[in-house]
Amino acid sequence: MVLIMSVTRFLHTRKEMQEKLEDCFSSGVIEVWYVYPTHREVHVFSGLDQVTVLGSTQTLEGRTVLPGFTISLGHLFEMPNAP
Repeated sequence: MVLIMSVTRFLHTRKEMQEKLEDCFSSGVIEVWYVYPTHREVHVFSGLDQVTVLGSTQTLEGRTVLPGFTISLGHLFEMPNAP
């Protein structure tokens, strides 16, 4: 099983993100996670047109690509306290 995870930045265009998805899936990747920290969302792609959008109140699960992996997105997006 192959998984690609990418933390997106404001520098990435929608076209670049689509091209990256196409490259991933044409190379045999099973699932792609795009993490959008500023929007506090994770977009889980299981195909070019198959996406599930998860928000900060939800849990990201590894399913078949990372069996047993789970993380609360609220926990993932918590900002560390400044000293």
